Amino acid sequence: PPARVQPLPRKGKTVAVIGSGLSGLTAAWDLARKGYSIRIFDPGSRLGGPLRDTPGQRLPEAAIEDELERLTTLDVAVQLNVDVDPTQFLEQCVSGNDAVFLSLEAVPGRNWNIERDDAGRIVVDPMLQSTCRPGVYAGGRPGTLGPSPVWQAAEGRWAATSIDRFLQKVSLTAGRDKDGPGRHVLR
Repeated sequence: PPARVQPLPRKGKTVAVIGSGLSGLTAAWDLARKGYSIRIFDPGSRLGGPLRDTPGQRLPEAAIEDELERLTTLDVAVQLNVDVDPTQFLEQCVSGNDAVFLSLEAVPGRNWNIERDDAGRIVVDPMLQSTCRPGVYAGGRPGTLGPSPVWQAAEGRWAATSIDRFLQKVSLTAGRDKDGPGRHVLR
């Protein structure tokens, strides 16, 4: 069994993660370790859906299972086979949690009431991973770098930092001017 990871003391705040793509799992991991209660809602029948599509030699199933077991040792609540499509699902997550993260590589093109660009993609601030809805963050977007797993994980990590700061009611931007490779200076 994986080694038990000790999270920080519980903060009494809950974050909903919709979709268990790499960005969502990364955000869930980072936030759970910081003491937030995490609820993952996934439309699939198994946690880590998009990761399981990676060829076995590049990412063996056993490695995925080991890492997901580490995540569940942090008392992350997981609900599978959830219909995340209806607009009211997102509304329920927003009203029932302190923040929400959308794992876009795992739940693309949903019917949520969030600002979209001309191509129909959810608009996400590239620096903070925030959407137009306060308290709703997203990552795992297809972009100029393509669906790179490294970029998906980075967006989950950047979003987790933004969510942590949002919930602590501190500046989302202070000291983040070097947050990752190729990031622009925050103003």
